[in-house]
Amino acid sequence: MKVPDKTLPEVEALDRLGDVAKDHLIVINKAWTVDEAFKTSRGMTTAINADVWVYDDNAGGWKQLGDTPIFWKTVQRQIQEGGADEPQGAILRQGTKRDGGNSNPNEWWLDGTMTKDQSKLLTEWTDTF
Repeated sequence: MKVPDKTLPEVEALDRLGDVAKDHLIVINKAWTVDEAFKTSRGMTTAINADVWVYDDNAGGWKQLGDTPIFWKTVQRQIQEGGADEPQGAILRQGTKRDGGNSNPNEWWLDGTMTKDQSKLLTEWTDTF
């Protein structure tokens, strides 16, 4: 069975946060709402921008992605509920299964369930890396 390479690709080559951060530990820092709508492949939408950091497992350190638009509504709601002014750490996941059997393989969300080592990385995170 092939195991995906855990090295993060260079940010400049990416279009989407999900391409670089899916299933990785991330920190959403200093989020703010963008007042304008953006045109996407699925039509017009709004975004929350945030200073996003991703933990690079192979490099053993944090990588700052900088100001990043977040279009996923579930993630936006989680950021707002957690307090947009406070750093929030979680694992970025794709695909949900809700109570009652409803599932959405395209939905993105922040998963707060993590290992002890990942929790330690979050407590040691600082925006001055």
